[in-house]
Order: sequence, then C-alpha cells, then structure tokens
Amino acid sequence: MSRPTPQTQGAGRANVAASSPADTRGRPSGAAPFGVLVAGLAVLLVAQRVLVDETWRMALSGLGGALVVAAALWRGVAWRRATGAVRRAERALWAGHVAVAVGVGLFAVQSALGRTTLGPATLELAADSDVAVVLEVLWLAVLVTGGLATLAMERAWLAMPVAASVEPSRVRSAGLAAVSLAFGLVFVLGANYAAARKDIRRDVTFFKTTRPSGTTLSYVKQLEEPVTVLLFFAPVSDVLPQVRPYFDALAAANPRLTVSVRDHAVEPELARRYRIRDNGFVVLVRGDGTATTGAAAKAGDAADDAVARRRTKASERFEIGDELEPARRNLKKLDATFQKRFTKLTR
Repeated sequence: MSRPTPQTQGAGRANVAASSPADTRGRPSGAAPFGVLVAGLAVLLVAQRVLVDETWRMALSGLGGALVVAAALWRGVAWRRATGAVRRAERALWAGHVAVAVGVGLFAVQSALGRTTLGPATLELAADSDVAVVLEVLWLAVLVTGGLATLAMERAWLAMPVAASVEPSRVRSAGLAAVSLAFGLVFVLGANYAAARKDIRRDVTFFKTTRPSGTTLSYVKQLEEPVTVLLFFAPVSDVLPQVRPYFDALAAANPRLTVSVRDHAVEPELARRYRIRDNGFVVLVRGDGTATTGAAAKAGDAADDAVARRRTKASERFEIGDELEPARRNLKKLDATFQKRFTKLTR
C-alpha cells in the first residue's frame, strides 16, 4: 500500500480549497430572513394598532419598515451568491419578500403616517379621494398576496436543509398555490367592499312585497288629499322590513301620502282609536291620522268611543301579522289588499 506523497497531499488541499467557496455558495440560506420579515410585520402591527403616542408610533413604524426591507435585501444577497438549484429557489423567495415590502410601502403612503411624511398636497390623498381608495385596496391586495406566497415558499424551503435536497419547482409550486388562494381572498374582500360602497338593493324575495304594481302607483299619484299610512309594528318585528320598503315607494310617488310606524304597546290610545288590538296591522287614514279634537280629549269613555267610530269611517285597516311565518300568505297579496282598501278610502 503506497503512502501519499507531498505532491499529492498539496494537490488534495488545493482541490478542497477550490471547492469550498462553491459549496458555500450552494448552501441554502435558511429561514433567518423570513424571521426578520415576520418580526418587522409584528412591529408594524403593534405600532399601527396598539400605540397611541405619535412619536413612538412613528419610531416603531420606521423600525418595522426597516426590518421588512432588510429581510428583502438579505434574501437578495443570498440569491446573488447562490448557484444552481439553490439560486433558482432563492430567487423565488426573494420575489415574495419584495412583494411584502412593496405592500408595506403602499400602506405607508396611504396611511396617515405616509400623508404626514410625504405631504397631502403632493399626493392628493384626501380621505375620500379616488387615489386614497385605490391605495387602500392595492396595499392590502399586494401585502396579502406576497405574504401568503412567502409563507408557503418558506415552509417548503425549511424541508430543504442541504443543497442536494433543494427543489426549485417545489418552492415555486407552493408560492403559486398560495397566490391563487390570495387572489380568491382579494376577490371576496373587493366584492364586499364594492357592495358596501354602492349599497345596491335588488328585490329577490319570495313575496315581492317591496315593489308596488304600476296600477297602485298610478292611484297614489292621482291622490289629491292627504292620506297617512300607520304601520302598527314593533321595531324588532321581522315583518316590518318586508313591509316598509313597499310603503316607502308609495310615499315617494306622491308627497300627499305619508308613512308612520307605530307600536301598539307604546301608543295604546292611538291603537284604540282605530280599533287595533295588536301589532301587525296597517291603517290608512285621511289626514295625518294622529290629531285629536279638544272635545275628544276632555270627554269620557263614551265620547271617545263616538270619536273612534267617526274616525273609523275615514280610515281603512287590514291585517298582515307580526310574525313572519303566519304573515307569509298576507304578504303575497299585500299589493292587491292595499289597492282595494286605498280605492275604498279615497273614492
């Protein structure tokens, strides 16, 4: 067995020295940059949602932003130094960190801190301006997308501790799956935001009670004397939201028709005047429907009954019901019932 000569030992040391830098460049950087990113986002959350003092708030916001940027730079340096499969995986991780940093930057511009630092006159970031609304949606979309993608890729990255185990396609697939999930969340959030801003109502109920017919509207438009609609419902009634839009549409067609919601338990005298025994009734009255004569106020029970009888001749009433299930049948024919009572009252 031959011993290594000094020449072969020197050549071996040279080969090891030459291969060491390549091995270092091909080694995965680990999850330390992601830890710095999470720390920066946590500091930003505390600064924006917990602190009240403006000085500390600005200081911690700056620190959190600096940590987020530092994490992106750290990933960028690791990407530039890596080789082979590790380099491709590091590039995907760096892109996720950059997306998060961009989202934080957009938030800084949109937030009150950003307006104070950069100046509202320069960016025209009034609270109700289109630019502020766009930035409010944009920073959240970018931050959510970048954050979920980075989290998914870092999770896959932790399972690749050595260069031989690195699979760039696996890292990218995890990131793309998270981006798809983020797009779905952004779409749902955007739809809810748009619905809240526009507040568009469409009548898709089974009863179709919120829309009077054209014939009923024509009768109401021809009204020449005041008519008051008294809705005897409790404020917490489930039937009132089904009924109120219908009568509001009638009131909008003619200012001579007014609508008023009354509670039988709160105004028993008014209910007694129109012989209403409980909530769930609609009363159509010529005039304001609430005025009482001085004689009626001072008279006894017999006089009150006489006044009530006279008033019922100038009013019409019909029952709907104060509970949704029993009221279903009456709600279906609300328009026909109102039309019949209304024409009888005004003819």
